[in-house]
Amino acid sequence: MPRLKKEYKDFSFSFPRDLSFFHTQIKTQYEGVSQGESEGILVDENGLRDLLQKDKSGKNFILYSQILSPHLAAYFSRISGILSSQGGMLSHLAILAREHKIPVIVGFKPTKEICLGTKIKIDASKVTVHCS
Repeated sequence: MPRLKKEYKDFSFSFPRDLSFFHTQIKTQYEGVSQGESEGILVDENGLRDLLQKDKSGKNFILYSQILSPHLAAYFSRISGILSSQGGMLSHLAILAREHKIPVIVGFKPTKEICLGTKIKIDASKVTVHCS
């Protein structure tokens, strides 16, 4: 028997009989995926759309999103930072944010002190979020 054929037969990989779905665990610790600092009012996507119609001033909003989704890049010109519950260093939005120098922290969950409408300061380099 030829060597490659023998090696192929000796390779004992089999697919599982049943495929199952595994939940990815939501991060319980903050992680900075795009470095930098910013300050602004914490808003979600719906609140940001409403505020953008009223407020024509600069980048004074920090966007909160459940997950880092590429469609959020449309708001880059009006936000100064992003907080997200889920996402990672290699997510498409994190890569775009690094290119645009927009700080991003993942693993964030709103609290009593830091909730939508609160003015906050984030430092993705030190991975801190606090009220300003």
